Amino acid sequence: MTSLAKSFTSITQIQKILDERAKESRQSSNYEKETYKEKEIWLETRKYKQDNLGKYFKACGVPSLFVNAPFVYEEQSLFITGGVGTGKTYKAVAVLKAYVMSQNCTEFKEPFISKALFITVPELLILLRTSFDQKSKESEATLFDRFCNVDFLVMDDIGVEKASDWVLQSLYVIINKRYSEQRQTIFTSNFNLSELKHVIGARLASRIAGMCRVLTLKGLDRRPSR
Repeated sequence: MTSLAKSFTSITQIQKILDERAKESRQSSNYEKETYKEKEIWLETRKYKQDNLGKYFKACGVPSLFVNAPFVYEEQSLFITGGVGTGKTYKAVAVLKAYVMSQNCTEFKEPFISKALFITVPELLILLRTSFDQKSKESEATLFDRFCNVDFLVMDDIGVEKASDWVLQSLYVIINKRYSEQRQTIFTSNFNLSELKHVIGARLASRIAGMCRVLTLKGLDRRPSR
């Protein structure tokens, strides 16, 4: 091979090496750009959660009195029972908050749809009764759909309502649907399950017993006296 041929071969090899390095550089640059873009998206979605967490809790119906409750992770449905002021609602909200915090950050971008709801049973029944009014913005069917199918529901103070046939039927529709669909539900009550069946009937109490782990809170009334 002549020196000219050798020189040409050497130049060709060098050019090939340079081309490969340029290709690797472009790939690396593209990777860095994609990584940076993904990081920007992640930071933006995380900001949704940081900025809108309080609004999300409010949309869930969490009372402002309990908004500072800690997070308590619980995978099962719960029936929380205990005397007045033993922290039943506080505990229920703590479990709801943990559920909310486990949601993907994108769920917190407005306008968001709450995947968890908190409501007292008396308030729930008032909502359903109000839906009978022709001027009501929401139909009875819409309300039943919401409370039957929301992923996570707290039904606070079950048993304090007057147990008419309509009340028991309404509660049965919601509780039975959630029982059948295995949707996580937290109940609180001043009654234990044995006592509750005399208030809401054995059929409803049995559904609750079948879907929930029982948590009994004991102690004195923690609410400050005035």
